Amino acid sequence: MKKNWKKYVVQIAIALVLSVIFMDIRGAFDSEADAAKRLMGVCDGFSMTAMIYVCFGCLLWVSTTGFFDIFSYAFRKGAHAIIPGMGFDNLGSYYDYKQDKIAKRETKPIYSTLFIGLGFLALSAVLVAVWYVVS
Repeated sequence: MKKNWKKYVVQIAIALVLSVIFMDIRGAFDSEADAAKRLMGVCDGFSMTAMIYVCFGCLLWVSTTGFFDIFSYAFRKGAHAIIPGMGFDNLGSYYDYKQDKIAKRETKPIYSTLFIGLGFLALSAVLVAVWYVVS
């Protein structure tokens, strides 16, 4: 738990940088834009970053469950069948491969990316409500 806050701080900093980039692309910093257009640019910046973080957070969470093990096993088996030099690595059966992956996998799911994305999504929802008041 000691290093857990560092993970959140770094990810929030990256999310804020991404949000500012998206805000600039959507015209939130244009000098000729009115308040509603600027607010919509800010909302778009936070919502795009939120969707990226939520999607990656869900993928990270699902990857800790072992859902993608069948795909990695099938890819490695296919690569061994196609590439002749890779015949030395014997994977064995899927059951053995799955048991090895379970033994090596970190069982603690990663939720920080998902939580930061949900926070940014909530912030963008509040900004949309403010935009409806302003426009």
